[in-house]
Amino acid sequence: MNADLKDAFSRIKPVCDVLMVGPTEESIEAFLERIAELKKEVIQELQQYLLFPLITHMKGREGERNYEIQTKVLDCMRSVLERVAINSFEMSMKIEIGLLQIVFDHTKPGMIAEVPEELKLSVMNCLTVLQLNVELKHRETMLKTQVPLLGKAVYVCVHIAKLEKLRALRLSAINSVMAHTATHPTMTTEYRIVDPVREKQVVDMLSLILPGVLGALQDVATCKNNPGHVLVVTAINAMHRILCLAMNNKFMTPTADVTVEDFANMYKQKENKEKEVSSKDIDPKTLPVRSPQWFKIAGEKLLLITKSVVSLRTHEHFKVRQELAIYCSRLLFECNIALITSVPLALDSLILLARDDYAEVSEYCSSAINTYFEHATEDAKMKTLDSLCESFFATINSLPRVMNNIVPLALDSLILLARDDYAEVSEYCSSAINTYFEHATEDAKMKTLDSLCESFFATINSLPRVMNNIDTERKAASLSLVQGYIWVLRGTGRLASLLGARDSVQALCVALAQCVALQPALSALSLHAATDVTSPPPTDSPWCKPRHLDSWECERRMHEVLRQLGESDCCMLLLDKLLELFENDHSCEIVYVCNWMAVAQYTSEDFVKRLLNVYIEEDVWYLPLEVISTEPVLTDDETLDVTVTEPVLTDDETLDVTVYNPRAWEKDSVPDLYEGATETRYTDISYRVPRPAPPASRGLHVCATPADAHRNMLLSCLLTEGVGVIANRLKDKFQPFLLKTLCLVLERIGSKYEMLRLAGLKTIHCIAQAGGHSSVADLIKCNADYFTNQVTVRLKKAWNCQSALQILAVVMEYSDASILNYLYGIVQDVLVQSCDKYYEKDLYAYLQVFLTFVECIRKWYNITDAPPKTFTTNTHIDIMADVTVFIESKETAERLLSEQEFEKENGKSVEEMYREDVKKKEEDLLDYDDTVTEEKPPPPQYVAVIVAILKRCLNYVSSTQRDNCILALQVLNRGLPALRHQPDELLPLVHRTWGPLASRLGPGSPRRGPRGPRPGINGRDGPDAPVMRHAFDLLVTMADLAKDFIRSRAIKDALPHIYSFLQNSSHDSYLKDVGSAYRSSPAFSLQISALTALPRLATDLMLEDEALEDVMNCVQPYLSKRQPKALQAAAVEFFKIILQYDYGAAWYHLRGMCDNEEVLQPPANSVHLEPVVGTPYVATNKDYQRNINLIFNANNIIS
Repeated sequence: MNADLKDAFSRIKPVCDVLMVGPTEESIEAFLERIAELKKEVIQELQQYLLFPLITHMKGREGERNYEIQTKVLDCMRSVLERVAINSFEMSMKIEIGLLQIVFDHTKPGMIAEVPEELKLSVMNCLTVLQLNVELKHRETMLKTQVPLLGKAVYVCVHIAKLEKLRALRLSAINSVMAHTATHPTMTTEYRIVDPVREKQVVDMLSLILPGVLGALQDVATCKNNPGHVLVVTAINAMHRILCLAMNNKFMTPTADVTVEDFANMYKQKENKEKEVSSKDIDPKTLPVRSPQWFKIAGEKLLLITKSVVSLRTHEHFKVRQELAIYCSRLLFECNIALITSVPLALDSLILLARDDYAEVSEYCSSAINTYFEHATEDAKMKTLDSLCESFFATINSLPRVMNNIVPLALDSLILLARDDYAEVSEYCSSAINTYFEHATEDAKMKTLDSLCESFFATINSLPRVMNNIDTERKAASLSLVQGYIWVLRGTGRLASLLGARDSVQALCVALAQCVALQPALSALSLHAATDVTSPPPTDSPWCKPRHLDSWECERRMHEVLRQLGESDCCMLLLDKLLELFENDHSCEIVYVCNWMAVAQYTSEDFVKRLLNVYIEEDVWYLPLEVISTEPVLTDDETLDVTVTEPVLTDDETLDVTVYNPRAWEKDSVPDLYEGATETRYTDISYRVPRPAPPASRGLHVCATPADAHRNMLLSCLLTEGVGVIANRLKDKFQPFLLKTLCLVLERIGSKYEMLRLAGLKTIHCIAQAGGHSSVADLIKCNADYFTNQVTVRLKKAWNCQSALQILAVVMEYSDASILNYLYGIVQDVLVQSCDKYYEKDLYAYLQVFLTFVECIRKWYNITDAPPKTFTTNTHIDIMADVTVFIESKETAERLLSEQEFEKENGKSVEEMYREDVKKKEEDLLDYDDTVTEEKPPPPQYVAVIVAILKRCLNYVSSTQRDNCILALQVLNRGLPALRHQPDELLPLVHRTWGPLASRLGPGSPRRGPRGPRPGINGRDGPDAPVMRHAFDLLVTMADLAKDFIRSRAIKDALPHIYSFLQNSSHDSYLKDVGSAYRSSPAFSLQISALTALPRLATDLMLEDEALEDVMNCVQPYLSKRQPKALQAAAVEFFKIILQYDYGAAWYHLRGMCDNEEVLQPPANSVHLEPVVGTPYVATNKDYQRNINLIFNANNIIS
């Protein structure tokens, strides 16, 4: 190693070491600075050392893709590669493969990775420099052994040039293609490879990838959105370099001497042809490369590419036309044998360009034509002239049509611009079209209309392909053109006759359905959490999104097209075909098209009425939305035979048959009947006759896959939306259809699926608006008899019961008290069915109806919960007043207990007073009092219904089904306050409620375990905690309403169990800090509920003495700071309320809890009293001190 090399190595090594550890912007800048200082000979010697860290880091670290650093690394590599001749084949392969891995991804469109364009540009530049600077021997080795790799590189480069937008990137990609195919200008001399060996290797490689490469380059050259002319010129240049190298005439020159081997090959080919039984097309992949048949098939494929490229001969830039002239000239001179079919096109293009306005282009083409005819053989010359003669006459014959083509083209442009968004443009073009048809002759008018009809169908047939593109502007333009065609053809009366043919209307309907292809929303099957059906309706259609209408402009254009078709004379013809297609596959797109056709203002009423009848057919409206269960298939012994009926229930199993006779019942004052009439209703329910099982098909009403469920959900939403669209169209004429549709829409609103609920909301508001109603509540009020009949009928059918309950719940949410008369009968039906075991599976839904009814009654009659009580706390104690009262009470008691004192005061003996009392009672019995006691007015009707509901719910408080039990407790908790001012109804109901409630609060409350019901819950056992919380709420409500009516039994039956639970669970919650899992357990939430309920229970039940002391002892452990914060806060709040309720008892209890020897001096403004030893302000146990301070500070007491 010479001195210069050693010196350079010593200077570059530290920089390479830093770069090897991890490339940064600073290290890369330092590396470039060092490289700039080195001589080219030194870089050549150290190339592998310099490139090693760059090769290592060029793909970036896994999981840490910093594209900016990666781009700088590749630019740094390019600066090295540009200054060396790569002398290592392995290193060149490693660089080639690494660079391709950056931009290649087989999972993406075009197999191009989604990386920044700047990074792709650096990769393309590196690939180009790598191929240009690799040594010749290594390049020859690459062409021999790495053809698949080179083909992959060419594929990636041409697709980047085709798909990307960045101009520099596309140019670099085309240069990389030429470098990999050895056709780059720096690798050739006058378009030719000098070395014949290397030329043959390149041709062999190109023969394998020729049509694909040229096809992609042709797409680049003919793209309408090319940025400038340079990209087109470069693409054409690459095309003729590759084409004329692979298809050169010298590879097809026939030999002068025919050998025996040639005859043998000809005979073998003839035998093979005779053995062929069928005339199948020859597979080009099986042909030998560069055989005559291969050249023939390749020539046919390349003819299509040439036809596409020669369209650039009218390009506005002369350099493009000049490069095209070179393409045609080279094809004419170098490939006229292999591409004999393309020679006329090339010659036509040269003849056309020979008259170009630019001298450079015209002179080059003229010279090429002259040279061709000078050097061509007589036979070739004659064939070419014959071809030119045919082309000449074909052009002459088509010249009148071409010259007359301006009318259809101009008319198409006017039709397109007549739909422009700017009023000035659209009005001008519309006026021009009308003027043309007014003044044109009948013959010209008919020819123009014939031409428009052809263009209309050509546009319709190509519309799905256009809509499947990503060019939004092109989509909008095509839709505008279709809209204009329909407008013109409607105005001239040709649209109906045009669509009269079956194939025509079929093509139009199929094209429209394909254009509006829909994709369901991702959340189509999501369930809604909120139950507020009165929320505002959606303004759009969130349940579907057109796949191809990717902009608001495209959607608007499509909707206008459909509205125009809906208003046309042929709308019924279109509807026939659309419904025929809909019957075949129940396509969502067909319903979408029909809905927007019905939106039109002047759509035929017969059209929308017929559409409505199809929509509300049972097989169409009710679609399966549940996905079939993936549970294992049951065996024959395990399956449930749906044909087997349930056994007849006995008297012991029925629920109060004597009160609720399900066979028949009668009811007075039915709405809309004359006074005193009686209506008899039959419920089809009997306890004596076996029930038939529901139809088996209902159990199989499920979808096989989630995709089917999504499509059915989308179709259901579109059908629901369509009902609203039809209502808006018919306005007040929609009233006769309310009997069929109102319940269907209300059922949709009550659905558990969010999208179906939103579709129902949108439709019900459309119906209300169409009928001139101020709100949905007004719509339901005016048409209440429609849904009451439907609900009553559905409640009698076991399989249709759930839909009736959904309708009823929605109606109750929307309505007010004026609809109560209609609801009473329905609620009575629910009451009857809820006591039948046959409907036990729908019990939860029944209870939901009861809860909704109770909530609506509370809302309609403004029934609120009682406000929390407030107490006036008097912290000043008058000791002398208390002593005086005590002494007076004691003396009075002694005097009354003394018989002598009593007789002395009354002047009679005890026996005399007893005789007088007996005589007075006898006189009272003989005295007849004719005073008439005034009867109380009957309670409101809703009170009787609520009482019946609450009595029914009492049966389910002790249910082993937790959800049913919770819902029953909620109904009781919300319904009892409605009877606050009806004590005659309230107290008996409270009395009947106490038994089931006490069983829930007791230690033996029923629970359902893995093997059936089992008793007992405790603080660690959580499944029944929600039930207990609702039981606490009900107990608090009952204490507020009944007060001392339940005090004794609450003290005896309920409160001890609450005390026991709190005392036991206080050990479980001890030292459970914020991170403890206990805080998310059911027992913890139950503790909070109990501590929150106790202060209200103590005040409402007016606990005192021992009972009050017991409740304070129960809460006391939760004042410790070792308990969770939430429990401490509930305990502090409890003692605050007790201090307000009974200050003395709370003060005395806290004094005992503190157990200190602090001395409290009595006030000096009264008689002398002894000091009190022990105060409630300072706790001996410091764990309680903080909460003691909070209790008394809140009451303005200072320790």
